[in-house]
Amino acid sequence: MSRSIWKSLNYNLQFYDKLLVKKKIKIWSRAALIPNFLIGKQVFVYSGNSFKKVFIFRERVGFSFCDFSYSKKYVSRLSNLKKKIKKK
Repeated sequence: MSRSIWKSLNYNLQFYDKLLVKKKIKIWSRAALIPNFLIGKQVFVYSGNSFKKVFIFRERVGFSFCDFSYSKKYVSRLSNLKKKIKKK
């Protein structure tokens, strides 16, 4: 289900004004949308535990930051299976 038109977009304008000055851009609100002026820049998005590095492309503009900074760690089950096979 898409966002309704009357709610408008989730841009924090006062937040983005501060971003233009800094070189190392840190973003805490993962729900905020990616604006046009961040194209070609590297952004650090807070995932609840640490900051994840996200590079902004033209195709990512308009999406939220949470779509590109994952908060869960991928655990490979393959190494555990190999250990079990060696024990047998």
